Amino acid sequence: MFQRFHEIVLFSPLLLCGDSILFQSNYGIKTGKFPKDSCHEIVKIENKGKCMLSCLAALDVHYMFSYNEEQEACLCCKDLSGSDVISIGWETFIPRLCKEEYVTYNYTDFQICVKYVSDLTTYPEAVKHCRADGGDLFRIDTALKYDIFKDLLAPFTSSGAIQVWVQAVKVDQVWRFHDGSPVPEFCPMYMSNSSLEIHLRARSPGFGCLDYSEAGPFSYVCEYNRQFPNMPVFGAPNIYVPTSR
Repeated sequence: MFQRFHEIVLFSPLLLCGDSILFQSNYGIKTGKFPKDSCHEIVKIENKGKCMLSCLAALDVHYMFSYNEEQEACLCCKDLSGSDVISIGWETFIPRLCKEEYVTYNYTDFQICVKYVSDLTTYPEAVKHCRADGGDLFRIDTALKYDIFKDLLAPFTSSGAIQVWVQAVKVDQVWRFHDGSPVPEFCPMYMSNSSLEIHLRARSPGFGCLDYSEAGPFSYVCEYNRQFPNMPVFGAPNIYVPTSR
């Protein structure tokens, strides 16, 4: 049901010192994809390094950029919509592969990186771990994300039921994600409505969502978008800051 991709990584120790060493690290993977006519164009760009940095400055995030040396032109793609720009001279780069232990899933016009952590922990500690990887706890905000969540966890349920933290915090009796947006009910919710149960865990079989206090402990799922970030992923203002214990 879900596709997973493998690309060839170009390694590079530095970002700012020119084309010869720009992509020797984790910053880009050269691909045969064409740029799209929906991409943002920047002209008078001298090399691929400046193209990438110009895209980061122009867009909060982008999922692909292309450079044409002859035209000294750069195309920054915030998503992969639009028609192919089929002309000679374009070199196209996509973000680095998902980190080790993460699984890559197609999601609309881009990809997400998802990891299940079986260690049992509190909600605050789960959030800290995910944010240390540049992401956050998994948020079930669409039907497709709920399907991805269940697909990821299916192999881990054969030996018994599991309970998994998902991103949610109750604020003034309203369930919200960490960026303050409301939590839609794609995951069926079963509430006890205790004043201390202000987070959600999904429980197998079926993976309905139930409220619980932050103590848990439960396993958890982390996610981040596979993209070129201009700021930490999920960098929008957060209404939830984990407390230290």
